[in-house]
Amino acid sequence: MSVTSPDLQPGGAQLLERTYAVQREIRKAHRVMAFQQIVDQEGSATRAKIARNTGLNPSTVSTILKELIDDGLVLDGEQAESTGGKPATTLKVDRSVHGILTVTVRPRRFRAALFTLGGEVESTESREFDRNVAPEDLVHFVSTFISNTERKIGVVGLQVPGAQDEGTVLESVQLDWHNVPLAYLIEAATGVPTFVVNDADAEAMVEGAYHPNAAATLYFVHMGGGLGAAIVSRGLLLSGLSGRAGEIGHVRVDYEASEPACLCGVAGCLESVASMRAMLGPAYSEELTSDEISALAADPSAVERLEAGAVALARALRLICAALDIQQVVLGGDAPRLGSAFLAAVQKELNANPAMAARTPSVVYAHPPREAFGVAQYALNRAFGVQWSFNR
Repeated sequence: MSVTSPDLQPGGAQLLERTYAVQREIRKAHRVMAFQQIVDQEGSATRAKIARNTGLNPSTVSTILKELIDDGLVLDGEQAESTGGKPATTLKVDRSVHGILTVTVRPRRFRAALFTLGGEVESTESREFDRNVAPEDLVHFVSTFISNTERKIGVVGLQVPGAQDEGTVLESVQLDWHNVPLAYLIEAATGVPTFVVNDADAEAMVEGAYHPNAAATLYFVHMGGGLGAAIVSRGLLLSGLSGRAGEIGHVRVDYEASEPACLCGVAGCLESVASMRAMLGPAYSEELTSDEISALAADPSAVERLEAGAVALARALRLICAALDIQQVVLGGDAPRLGSAFLAAVQKELNANPAMAARTPSVVYAHPPREAFGVAQYALNRAFGVQWSFNR
């Protein structure tokens, strides 16, 4: 019996293409696994260790590492300590070729930071405006930065306030930008892969770097002038189909409210009760210092609003944590300036009314912020598939 080649059978060409596509994805996954081993164990990773830890064939590991070295991502390092035979050569991240350019966008300011692939900040640059910035201003700023640097920019990460979906800024009230295809505009002007992340997600990525291997899923809440949220698992965002997974800021929690107190137009939304501005009053601004925010929180006139905000936040958290089996909630943004009393009030409400058959999550404040690290981590992962960690 003769067997014809797949491309001569009905549907054979499509089957062959699917097979090739699967093989490409497998090879890509193996490449990421090997690269992540070097990021995790820089200076001690060897070819033999990578093969042992990943289960990959040693010859496959050697082929992948040659590609990573040729691509300027990895370097041979020092010789490892001998265990009796010829000392193995260690591997490390190549910091000399690719750079990660991040830009934090604010209504009248751009703040750029150039990261190495090892996570170090190599340089920073800012530009102030006497008017609100426009998308074309950002395109010019990024293009000029890239043309003026000697380093090869491997990826651009943009941190923008507001909602975004796969590189398009859907709506940013602060910037007054709507449906701006930001990643496309930057890529068209520079030829560099570009990714966009909002403030809450960028801050959540910082927190995720403290828990890269944690089996538990974290729920991160950014508290400032608004209220944003993100879901983090094993150090990475779970963004959902539209990039808005976990967002509860404009879910209604106060059904007695009759007039909207938020730009969303929903009366009694969580942001109108539990954002920093809602709890501390109109004197609050994200431009205030830590001491100034703490002083507002200590003002007796804010006590009732803080109590109401803590209860509303806890009730909203109870629902989402029960649905997603979340074990820890992290409050970031300016929330840590509220002190231990607010944190205790949120935890007390969660403990007092637990959801049946669900574990009550613990609530903690976020680690100290690291400027631009979150957006750099996001860009690194989207472009190269790996992630940095603070606790390895």
